[in-house]
Amino acid sequence: MFTSSEFAAFLADRRARPVEEARRLEELWLRAGRVVAVRPDLFAVVAEGRDPARFQPMSSLVATKMAPDAVVSHHAALDFWGISCSMWFDAVYSATDPVAPFVYGSMCYRGVRFPQRLIRSGQQHFGVVERSYADGTVRVTTITPWRHEYGHDLFTDISHDDCYNSPGFPCAGTAEQDGQQGVRYRAG
Repeated sequence: MFTSSEFAAFLADRRARPVEEARRLEELWLRAGRVVAVRPDLFAVVAEGRDPARFQPMSSLVATKMAPDAVVSHHAALDFWGISCSMWFDAVYSATDPVAPFVYGSMCYRGVRFPQRLIRSGQQHFGVVERSYADGTVRVTTITPWRHEYGHDLFTDISHDDCYNSPGFPCAGTAEQDGQQGVRYRAG
């Protein structure tokens, strides 16, 4: 995954006109089926031997590139860590200024604005780690909000093994949609 600006920055040391050269190479690679345009400024490299028309890039990599400070969050973070209980066809990310939701292939990408308190304090990446994943880097939260059976919000630190065995673990319950905060998990 790469953006046009990242590619131009990469070419800056190697070419006289990096922006123009980046556009030319992107168009060439698009026609050749080497990359697909996920968005006008976001490209995914197609694995050799794969059909570009049917290629679905890793949703966590796409979500991380949706904004300069984007973080895979909510149920998409649970998916990334391998502890989700349901099949979702949307990837949720948090960002200071998320872009409008859009669909690529079978995935819907939805941005959720960071809580104002974190933005004001400059702590948007509190509890966030970067992980190498499928030839890229993913920013993902280790703290996932979910709703306890009594209605108040708890935070599960999914970076520790003991959360997998806790009796109130969110996968023991059902998921519900909450318009402001995305997906919340409610103990069954």
